[in-house]
Amino acid sequence: MTLIASHITSFMRQRLPVERRVSDNTCESYAYAFKLLFEYASNCLHVPPSELHLEQLDAPLIVTFLNHLETYAGMDRIPETLDWPPSNRLCALWNIVCRRP
Repeated sequence: MTLIASHITSFMRQRLPVERRVSDNTCESYAYAFKLLFEYASNCLHVPPSELHLEQLDAPLIVTFLNHLETYAGMDRIPETLDWPPSNRLCALWNIVCRRP
């Protein structure tokens, strides 16, 4: 199984800011979306976020997470600089991951 932490770290430190040259706000938005996803997955799977594996983030988990976001109690505390909802970012990333061989 593949730990996801190193891949997300690379994505956040290299792919977004260096290769894609996205804004700081975009990077923050992605970071926040991943934080929410990993906290949710961690709670569902009973493992620390640092021990999540890519294979554990399957379609049913992502769907339940996206449904959870629609009723997320803390939405009123989201910083204005973040692109909301983070599900847009995660759905786009999930589509990319699913298309890879």
